[in-house]
Amino acid sequence: MNGSERVKTIRISNGTPGPEALIEWSVEDVAHISVTLYDGHNVSSSAPDLFESLIDLRRDLAARDLLLCCNGARLDCYPSRMSREMGKAQKVLVLEKGKPPSARSMVDIFGEADGAKIGTPEEQESHYRDWLDSIA
Repeated sequence: MNGSERVKTIRISNGTPGPEALIEWSVEDVAHISVTLYDGHNVSSSAPDLFESLIDLRRDLAARDLLLCCNGARLDCYPSRMSREMGKAQKVLVLEKGKPPSARSMVDIFGEADGAKIGTPEEQESHYRDWLDSIA
């Protein structure tokens, strides 16, 4: 990785609170995320922004029945178009049905999240579409 690299520990879960994993990310022309699990297994992904890269990682980890407990994996979080275009989706919006988002509803994509709020990428996309319908 390079000079814009960030590193953080993040909880993982298989339905119950689990151990931590090391997550490293960088954003340049593309976003790159690498996760090193407690057993030394490494999963990585590159995509146009951090959210897309995180979706790829979440699908890989789901095959091992593992969830990343971060805001970017919450059912009620999704990046705005501006966040994706200008910030490579380093921030995501916390979405409330029937309410438009505000700047105060932006949180760090890798901020810690309660495992009970985490879902699959498909569930998250469905929740996002439901939210869009609720504000239309």
